[in-house]
Amino acid sequence: MQNLESQTEIKLNCNYQFKEQSCQQIIDYFTKLEQKNYTKIYFTDNNLGNLRGKELEHVMRCLPLSPSVKDFVISSNNLGNLDGKELENVIRIFPQQLEFLHFSHNNLGNLGKEILFNVLGALPKSLKVLYLNSNKLTQDMLENVVGALPKSLKVLNLRDNNLDNIDGVSLANVFNVNLWSDIKIFMDEESFSDEQFQFFAKALNKNIQIEFWDKLKTQELDSFRKQPGSENLLKGSNKKYILSASVTIASYIIEAVLILALKISLTTTLMLAAAIGGPILLGVIAAVVYMCCQYNENTVPQPDATQIP
Repeated sequence: MQNLESQTEIKLNCNYQFKEQSCQQIIDYFTKLEQKNYTKIYFTDNNLGNLRGKELEHVMRCLPLSPSVKDFVISSNNLGNLDGKELENVIRIFPQQLEFLHFSHNNLGNLGKEILFNVLGALPKSLKVLYLNSNKLTQDMLENVVGALPKSLKVLNLRDNNLDNIDGVSLANVFNVNLWSDIKIFMDEESFSDEQFQFFAKALNKNIQIEFWDKLKTQELDSFRKQPGSENLLKGSNKKYILSASVTIASYIIEAVLILALKISLTTTLMLAAAIGGPILLGVIAAVVYMCCQYNENTVPQPDATQIP
């Protein structure tokens, strides 16, 4: 078993020796460790997915996961082989003050999107950086994945997953609804066709940052997001909506005035129409204009393929 210690971190990378050693030997080794206030623990390549029940929980509880641990590397452990409840129990042992979690190369996509939502929902609420790269995640899982993440998160790595032929607008909507501002997401540029890449860029919330391996691709994404594109489309549709709404409301008021004229004198009707109908009509039209302008400012529309340069 590899054990490389520094003053603030410890490496407990067993190189799959859980296959070769009895679990009790591993537990005994952990128990003999001198307790320190470690801030980072490496626990990779241990094939934890082969353990079950109390044996798995016992191994995890023997780790020196004190509240001082802020960074935990538990990659390449085949955790997707566990059932959902077992993995939730493992996560609940993590320090609640944890800020960095390396959860990559664990085949989490094997769990399915419903179970994955519950599993990721158990993550510490203090988490700032999460690596979910190389986990066989698909696009239809991402809504459950990002919807379960703690709101404290600032960095999310989704590289090297099964995110091929992405629907740009759908993915942007998933991110816009479930994520928040000031978060950076690492993705693969190969996941998008050229057309879907542009759709994604134009529909994505401006406060969500996306970064690719290819820096030029990241710059290209940012340049698409700065183009007016969809906003201009929305302005045109708003003008039509305002005109249509104004005409409809005016017709209702005229109809009410005509009905009233059948019941009272024409002079009285004209006086009431001038005193009441005019201000109401102007007020309603002003309200419609204001609401449509607010809609134009706050809504991210889906781009029209015919409008993309």
